[in-house]
Amino acid sequence: MQDRRAPSSGLAYFSDQKVDQLVQRIGDSRIRDLVNGIDAALQSSILTRTDEVLSRLGSERRCTPVCIPAGESRLYIGQYFDTLHPVYPFLNRDDFEKKAFSPDLDKTLEDDLQYSALYHAVLALGCQHFGQGSFDPGEGRAWELFRVCLSHTADILNFGDSLLGLQALTAMSVFSMNACYLQVEHSILAEATRMALALRYHKSALEGGQAVCRRTFWVIYHLEKQYSFQARRSSGIADYDVGCPIPNVPEATFGEYN
Repeated sequence: MQDRRAPSSGLAYFSDQKVDQLVQRIGDSRIRDLVNGIDAALQSSILTRTDEVLSRLGSERRCTPVCIPAGESRLYIGQYFDTLHPVYPFLNRDDFEKKAFSPDLDKTLEDDLQYSALYHAVLALGCQHFGQGSFDPGEGRAWELFRVCLSHTADILNFGDSLLGLQALTAMSVFSMNACYLQVEHSILAEATRMALALRYHKSALEGGQAVCRRTFWVIYHLEKQYSFQARRSSGIADYDVGCPIPNVPEATFGEYN
């Protein structure tokens, strides 16, 4: 019997046989080299990293917000909403940009640590998709922004469950889907899942801001189910307990494709 097993972890979608067939079909072996390279990187650079090493990456209790020019921040925020927001539409763009482009932004970031975490997560994601990321944990412009979020994690949890805190954790969860930060992803996503359920955003009856609350829950639902599938573990969200409808998101519709 031919071996049809995938060669590595839950991140693998193609067996060696499927990769060989794909190589034969396209007539180029570089796809196999790419798969082998990714597998080697995961094993050598990620799976062998200890908790002690990972903890040092975000060990600073409070990071000073990274100072970037207003034009650069607008560029990253625009990149985020153009590229990622249609896929993960958990923010209200007008509300976010109203604070982000306010002349009182520095005071807001100092006084509202939950918004500071969300703001820097959005910048990190926009920066990453603008080509300023890195495949090495702890390096690159995007990481400088993301570590500010990590330093606010305890503040988010200490302030109690809130929509803003959940949105910050959601943005951080999306960023940590990068292969460099997979070991950070579970902790952040687990807290986001717990908070979404504690806020009862999965129920049909919500008070005020129903659209953005439901958007946020369904993004968390997608991230958590995807992670559970890849990690081959039980989901923390019981489908039978979900009562809120999937909201309509016009910005996530492209022509006839939703």
